[in-house]
Amino acid sequence: MSAEQDEVFGWPGTTMSHPNDLSVCGKAVQQLIDDNYQFRVVGPSSKVKEGLRLTAEPESTGVVSMYAWASKIAELQVSMAPLEISPFNSSKSRLKLAEASAVGVPWGASPRTEYRRFYKESGGAGLLADTPKDWY
Repeated sequence: MSAEQDEVFGWPGTTMSHPNDLSVCGKAVQQLIDDNYQFRVVGPSSKVKEGLRLTAEPESTGVVSMYAWASKIAELQVSMAPLEISPFNSSKSRLKLAEASAVGVPWGASPRTEYRRFYKESGGAGLLADTPKDWY
């Protein structure tokens, strides 16, 4: 991905149900924004600014209906699926990766159990990121 205006990476989610997951990215998203990459939240921005330690509120789609969800993800060039280490996330499904893959969007994801399994079963169709440096 080159830093062009029509290329957008993003996070389809909400901090309302995943309040701490974005913290695993450290300052990587802000660094990418500083390098002229465009970031978008697919969903409400909620507390994404705080979770990613951004200097400004991110662009967001706002609430997206289930009928438009796939098409909004398809607008991304890369989809993010960060998950903190927690009991809830250790049983997390592979849904975020399946959604992105279904619309042909490459993804970066935390190496949690189901995400590692999806990565392996898909032949490595994505990137597993464990540190802020990996997320960058």
